[in-house]
Amino acid sequence: MKKENIITLLLAALLSVPVLASCGNTDVMTLSQLESENADDGSFAEESALLTDGDLSSQNASGQAAGVSSPVSVTTGPLKPEPIVVYVCGCVRNPGVYELPDGSRVCDGLEAAGGFSEGADESRINLAGILSDGDMVFFPKAGEELAEGASDYIADHEGEGTSGTLININTAGEQALCTLPGIGSSKAQAIIKYREEHGSFKDIRDIMNVNGIGESLYNRIKDLICA
Repeated sequence: MKKENIITLLLAALLSVPVLASCGNTDVMTLSQLESENADDGSFAEESALLTDGDLSSQNASGQAAGVSSPVSVTTGPLKPEPIVVYVCGCVRNPGVYELPDGSRVCDGLEAAGGFSEGADESRINLAGILSDGDMVFFPKAGEELAEGASDYIADHEGEGTSGTLININTAGEQALCTLPGIGSSKAQAIIKYREEHGSFKDIRDIMNVNGIGESLYNRIKDLICA
């Protein structure tokens, strides 16, 4: 009995060896397969990453060629002119300082001040004159002289004495003086310089004291001027 038992145990042991070997081989093969599959996955991931980077580079290059990535240029329009500030006074309803758009005319200043008040000499001031920043626009009464410091907007004359408005040689600017017959820019400037150096003309005949203005020229303008 003992001998038979020993033989049976030996046979059982011999039979179990292939089974164990087979199980061990199966485990080893499974690990190898996993390592192989992981290696394959890594290669695939690297290839995918390379392909993705390449695609992005290609897309960037295409975008630059198409001008997509170029900076957008900003175009600004012309600057808006600054408004002007003028002082409107004299025979107007609401004298005061007014802010007007650049390029405004005397009539715009008059409108801002509410229009003429009673007694204004409505034909004396050139309403079409273009205002400048800092102007003092004075609207006088009939026969009243322009206020000191007022900007020159005396209405122009058409011909000799046809307008009925006299040029005040003490207050008129170069433009108004040039409307007189025989008075050009140089003589107008000489008149202005004379009154700045010697004061106001006391009489219209005193204009002959200005260099370049003699009796002949005086006779042409004497009915068109006042002092």
